[in-house]
Amino acid sequence: MAETTPGVDLAIYQKLDGMGPCTFDELVRWLSTYSWAQVFSAVDRLSREGTVSVSRTRGVDYVISNRAGSSHSRVLERLRVPHGTISGNPIQRRRVNREMT
Repeated sequence: MAETTPGVDLAIYQKLDGMGPCTFDELVRWLSTYSWAQVFSAVDRLSREGTVSVSRTRGVDYVISNRAGSSHSRVLERLRVPHGTISGNPIQRRRVNREMT
């Protein structure tokens, strides 16, 4: 079973918030510090929680997007990440930025 962390959840949410909807394969490429299984597990969980939406397009592609009404503060609260932690700590900010590129 793939290990998931709040870091992958937050990285997915922030990537979708900044870039908009994308295919699952694009999301996996953008979040290359995480395994395919970690991203899949997190997307599955976030979809079940209503944070992101997953919709099927032509063929076998799936588009992932932040669900309307999923506010950044609500996601951070769910992940128990104190406000300002990501943006206020330069070391953690660099780590999150590296995860998101």
